[in-house]
Amino acid sequence: MSPSHKKKDPLSGLKARLAQLIQEKTLLYGKFKLTSGQESPYYINLKNVSLHPEGLWLIGELLYDKIASHFSRLKKPMPAAVGGLTLGADPIATAIAMVSFTKDIPLPAILVRKEPKEHGTKQWLEGNELVEEGSSIVVVEDVSTTGNSALTAVKKLREAGFSVPLVVSVVDREMGAKESFEKEDLAFETLFNASDFADH
Repeated sequence: MSPSHKKKDPLSGLKARLAQLIQEKTLLYGKFKLTSGQESPYYINLKNVSLHPEGLWLIGELLYDKIASHFSRLKKPMPAAVGGLTLGADPIATAIAMVSFTKDIPLPAILVRKEPKEHGTKQWLEGNELVEEGSSIVVVEDVSTTGNSALTAVKKLREAGFSVPLVVSVVDREMGAKESFEKEDLAFETLFNASDFADH
């Protein structure tokens, strides 16, 4: 099949627009200490996109498709929900959940606290009662660096009786997250790598 007759990816325009928003609204240059403790000459403040109306919708559409494509490729059923460590994962998981309402398989959002709730049920998770114990959950995050934040969420979800086969991220900083996930038998999918953006 010639290049001119190749089937066009219907989401390519959405991905290009999301890349533009990330380029324009999230990239900062200077000297920054990351959550991992490492220092970096640039910082990706993805919340400027994940809390932006258009950006949030784009992330939801593209990551839902990324998740669906992953499980379709493996010929495995879709997960029961998506979730991640507060705060960065909260809008990401919520966006996917909202977009999923318009798709074949809805995916509730599960939020993982950094500390257990201090009152009431004193639980680590919110939304977990929407799915059955033992269900498959995909962990999401905005920016992956070393993978520690996502792995914290994975640990808490597994302790609660869920299985976690996959982590998906909007941007991978290419600083060891993929390798960390592989050690925990986790597949990893991302929309962008840091090297996709100029001048970093």
